[in-house]
Amino acid sequence: MVSLIDTARSAAGRAKDEITYLAASGSGSGWEIGNFFTNAQTSLKSIGAVFLGLLGVVCLIAGATFVVQKLMSEHSRRSWFTVIALILVGGLLLVGGFSIVQSIASGAQETVVELGN
Repeated sequence: MVSLIDTARSAAGRAKDEITYLAASGSGSGWEIGNFFTNAQTSLKSIGAVFLGLLGVVCLIAGATFVVQKLMSEHSRRSWFTVIALILVGGLLLVGGFSIVQSIASGAQETVVELGN
């Protein structure tokens, strides 16, 4: 346990020395907090877009599977509404991805602001 604490302290000391060196040498301008958050936002948007596209593919596959089940079996538990909704939402997420979700969110923000006034 003691060696783990010593290792953590040593790593923290090295990180502090590195940050101090970058700040003193002037080459750390890329490490400004504003740049950090801007880059993080860009990265998270791209990761979110890929995740939403993947979710769209999953919805399309599930919808297609449920269509086949519905057509082959008389006792399917899912309604046609659910099957069609899965296919529509899957297509929307696959084609539109993050931009569709972002435009829906901005429209909702405008509505909330109007309701607040």
